[in-house]
Amino acid sequence: MLLLASILLMNQSQISTPWTNEAFEAAVPWQEYPRPQLVRSEWLNLNGMWDFAIVPSGSPIPPGFSEQIRVPYPIGSRLSGVGRHLSQDETAVYRRSVILPREWEGKRVLLHFGAVDWHARVLVNGVEVGEHFGGYDAFSFDVTDALVEGENLITVVVRDPTNAGFQPVGKQRINPNAIWYTKVDGIWQTVWLEPIPAAYITSVRAHTTLGGAVRLQVETEHTQDSVVEAEVYFKGAKVAAGSAPAGDDVTLSVPRPMAWSPDDPNLYDVTLRLKR
Repeated sequence: MLLLASILLMNQSQISTPWTNEAFEAAVPWQEYPRPQLVRSEWLNLNGMWDFAIVPSGSPIPPGFSEQIRVPYPIGSRLSGVGRHLSQDETAVYRRSVILPREWEGKRVLLHFGAVDWHARVLVNGVEVGEHFGGYDAFSFDVTDALVEGENLITVVVRDPTNAGFQPVGKQRINPNAIWYTKVDGIWQTVWLEPIPAAYITSVRAHTTLGGAVRLQVETEHTQDSVVEAEVYFKGAKVAAGSAPAGDDVTLSVPRPMAWSPDDPNLYDVTLRLKR
């Protein structure tokens, strides 16, 4: 019975779906914009084929790579093209080059990761720009000062000791069996670049009431003497507008607000502008 279960599990890992070939053939997997609650028009998707190597932990970054991986699929998945997991004594190294669009000249550049399981060190042109611990949350680094003209080399070094380490793992195990699940390791969400001005909006949170009162909590960077302007749209028509100095909440009122429900899923769009 145990042997049969093992055979079934191995066969299940090779099961295809109607979208498997589409995923294999896509030059850029997961082309959707990765941050739908704070959309900017300019961005560069870095999903696709990266150079890849698995090395003993503590080893230097290899000078050459003999393998490739399809980002952003987990290392152990079939779609990654690798199909095996990291042990607690191994490190994964990702590398790819990128040339920035000319239109980004003079702007700051952020490098975003939707999620990397578990510990990621990120280098740009050999300069370490940051590290992140945690397999489930997004993170980003301002890589502007590490960039050069022409080709830029991005390297991501990943460790994931899973249950041999101290991080939260849920039911993931290096050696799954019985009630324990196969682990996820490496880059498993979209990687992307984003140009920003020197002063920019980092996040926004909306607080609303059924009476139509709206308070927008807008977080910004480097915005001395700046003003945040907000416009609210419903089905393409502007229904409210307001402004406030950067750092203060923007308050406004939406007339005759249309509540969301499963039967009538009304949604409002908000456009934010940061002006000096």
